[in-house]
Amino acid sequence: MIGAIGSDENQEADVAVQVEVATRKGGLGKVLLTLLQSADISRFTTWSAVASHRREDLVRKIMFEEGGECLAAIFKAIGVDRDDFLEIFVLLRQGRLGEKRTPEGQVKRVAEF
Repeated sequence: MIGAIGSDENQEADVAVQVEVATRKGGLGKVLLTLLQSADISRFTTWSAVASHRREDLVRKIMFEEGGECLAAIFKAIGVDRDDFLEIFVLLRQGRLGEKRTPEGQVKRVAEF
């Protein structure tokens, strides 16, 4: 499942099918995390948008919104487990802020949410 996401052969039209398969197999969070770890922000955004039935521009805005509660709500609704979400959240914050560390208060607040 994760190996297939790296292929350039995958058409955007296939994303919905791939998201559905990943969700059914309980691996959507791992796929999203893998995309983010490989710095494939475009595909991460597309997959997140398809999974959440949101527009990509809205997902992109929410990804970097301060606080992270909206992002947490979306990822909970699409079935991403807490641990995968927290890793995704930290990676997004590191990318947005360009820092090596994410303030613990932010992570704690969004984890409690």
